[in-house]
Amino acid sequence: MEVLSEQIAIYGSVALLCGLVIFFYMRSSKMKSAVVEQKVEVAKAEGTFEPVSLHPYIDLNTCIGSAACVADCPEKDILGIVNGKATVIHASNCVGHGACFHACPVEAISCASEPRSAVWNCRTWTRISKTTSRGSLSLENWAEWD
Repeated sequence: MEVLSEQIAIYGSVALLCGLVIFFYMRSSKMKSAVVEQKVEVAKAEGTFEPVSLHPYIDLNTCIGSAACVADCPEKDILGIVNGKATVIHASNCVGHGACFHACPVEAISCASEPRSAVWNCRTWTRISKTTSRGSLSLENWAEWD
């Protein structure tokens, strides 16, 4: 009986420790998400949320939230993590060099000049042309075609 109560105490202590670690991790993650969400709101108020040229487009279905893109972006505060997924904060400050694309382990990021209309492949710097409401987008003399 003594061995059983000892095992219950040991396993209970380990379970409590694991529960505490998970609790503090989740709390920290939620607090970091709230900070990034607040930065997004400030960016929207300042007008830097909307892109003016090339900016990262994140495929949320592919993103695993590793934050490698956030760490490798030399511009800082272009990307952030909200609820375990990357999000764009200050798209108008992005210079479009593609460091975030190269840092992403699952290639969930592409560089776009307009959201979902003209997608750039940052690895080879080629462009897929599409027609938008502003006309046809084409840079034949400037980039190779896929």
